[in-house]
Amino acid sequence: MKKETFYRLYGKGPRDKKFAAMNINTGERVANLFYANFLNEQQAQIQRENIADYLANNPGWKFEVRKVKVKKVK
Repeated sequence: MKKETFYRLYGKGPRDKKFAAMNINTGERVANLFYANFLNEQQAQIQRENIADYLANNPGWKFEVRKVKVKKVK
């Protein structure tokens, strides 16, 4: 069985030092990853295409779609 790969949208505001995961529904950065959306490959591609719009609407911000790192459970 092939593992499915998941992604998250990360954002960094003009005054922020680090990127943080985003909640796509609210448009907010989240401190707890529990509130960040998981994206499948198709959803991640849509977000990559939308980044130009996000940048235009949010001057000074940076956005990235990142692969979720999965830890193996023993």
